[in-house]
Amino acid sequence: NVFSVVGVTRALFPALRRNNGLVVNIGSVSGVLVTPFAGAYCASKAAVHALSDALRMELAPFGIRVLEVQPGAIDTSFASNACAEAEVLIAQDSPWWPMREGIRARARASQDKPTPVAALAEAVFKATQKTRPPALLRYGNGSRALPLLAALLPGCLLQKVLMKRFGLNTGN
Repeated sequence: NVFSVVGVTRALFPALRRNNGLVVNIGSVSGVLVTPFAGAYCASKAAVHALSDALRMELAPFGIRVLEVQPGAIDTSFASNACAEAEVLIAQDSPWWPMREGIRARARASQDKPTPVAALAEAVFKATQKTRPPALLRYGNGSRALPLLAALLPGCLLQKVLMKRFGLNTGN
């Protein structure tokens, strides 16, 4: 998620510069709203978000724009892969066993009322065709509400809400 953004942008910089190009980075709302049992994924998407912001400033003097796409729930195999990985994490001898339903709920959450991938592709295409493409495109279920929740709630309250949602209450 991270190194490809840097590598592809660096490799295409000469062509982007010649043509006043547009860089399109695929992030995720998970880069803005961090959830349990998805830490590495959330961190990589947060890095895409930060890189997009930095590249937007760094490339602007060359006439290059940067569009970051932050999808919400999109109908892909992501959830089934996450569910399979979750089952490894929650083996009966695992310390996570008592929290298994919350872990499974988190794995399924990315596919809550998913948007068809073709609809996302069309939205991205339309955004890229604009004379002045937006800096950020949020699309799909949860793509607007979840970042808003992250922005409005204090961090400690947001963590408590997420911990409760995914069965991680500590009793504190």
